[in-house]
Amino acid sequence: MKKIYCKIKKEYQKISSLLKLTLFFEAILVITLVLIMGFTTKRFSGILREKEIELGVKRMETLADFAQEEYNRFYSLRNYIHNSEIHMIMSKISRDEQEAYEYKNIQDISVFFSGIGYADENISDVILVSVYGNVYSYTRQASYEVNPGYRFLEDEGIKAFLSSEEDMQIKYVDPTKYCIREREAVVSYMGKIYDASLFPHKILVGIYMINIPLSRFEEIQNSASGVSEGELYLLNKEGEVLYCSDLSRCGGRADLNGEDPEVHRMSKNLGSSGMKVYYVLTEKLLLSQVMNVKRQVAGVVILALVITMSLGYLL
Repeated sequence: MKKIYCKIKKEYQKISSLLKLTLFFEAILVITLVLIMGFTTKRFSGILREKEIELGVKRMETLADFAQEEYNRFYSLRNYIHNSEIHMIMSKISRDEQEAYEYKNIQDISVFFSGIGYADENISDVILVSVYGNVYSYTRQASYEVNPGYRFLEDEGIKAFLSSEEDMQIKYVDPTKYCIREREAVVSYMGKIYDASLFPHKILVGIYMINIPLSRFEEIQNSASGVSEGELYLLNKEGEVLYCSDLSRCGGRADLNGEDPEVHRMSKNLGSSGMKVYYVLTEKLLLSQVMNVKRQVAGVVILALVITMSLGYLL
């Protein structure tokens, strides 16, 4: 080590005074640039964090408003079903299955479907199923319509819903299993239909399902101004992921209530629906952006050093 030091010292003594002065200023320049880079990136990371959180809040609010609005429509529709011809038709069918094939009943259900399709363009399907398994459906795109022969009452998800005490549920569903063609996943609002004439007794006469494609949720949250790096989640009351900006997580389970200093979490409850919207931003995502800036600044510093050292050597 001592030999190397002596060799460097000997070579240094050979160079001219001008070059020594140049190297001295180069050393000062390097130290100054490193300090400036450290200060600016630290400052930038703080500004970036604030910006990301602000954008995340906007996206979260946009998604929450959309999900709440659709739930409110769904809830209003539930009340309408129990105060219209629909519950009466389903009640008739529950007493006599032949009523399922009566022209007037089919016509009234078709009018009901047309009204829903006209009122909300986000809805892709509306499905009614009697206690005998008779299926009536409306699909916005006819080529993707529901298979009327599908046994909905034997579907595991629907069986679990019927055995529960809940009157309504919101679930992530892949509708391909009951459609004639492959379909994208949907958020499905499911509800039980009771014979309103027997109130307060709850005598089940059928179920209804209203589907909204995940692509609509994607479009809505993307419509928020700016693009943030965090992830958005829409969960039902059981913790199932109805929608996530990372679509591969949809349909799974997510526990987002933990405490981790490296993760920024914001959430919003959607009233009586039991749904909850989360925005999750990790420090890792922020640091990756900061590192990109550091690499760019470092590249500029190195280029500046090469140019000034080359000019100094030529002088």
